[in-house]
Amino acid sequence: MSSAVWRLRFTATAARHAEAIEGWWRENRADAKELFLEFITARVREHRSVRDGAALPAAEATAWALLGLGTVINLGRELDLLPDRARARLFASIGQHLLG
Repeated sequence: MSSAVWRLRFTATAARHAEAIEGWWRENRADAKELFLEFITARVREHRSVRDGAALPAAEATAWALLGLGTVINLGRELDLLPDRARARLFASIGQHLLG
């Protein structure tokens, strides 16, 4: 399925369920954010388990940095400041330094 078709389906589904999604988010936002951060932290630890990451920031700090980087890159997309390839290069380049 192409990304455009997927986006249309997702958007249509989200629109139909927007009120339920918003209600769930209001009730569970703190837990969802924490779970997402734990998921990213676990991926960082997995990545570093095969490398020496002693000189790198803690996995939790790296997870926050990756989350922030993703947020900034997404803003660049939303504001048409960065083309797709530039966003990918930026995330790959900085992400590589953060992950080690």
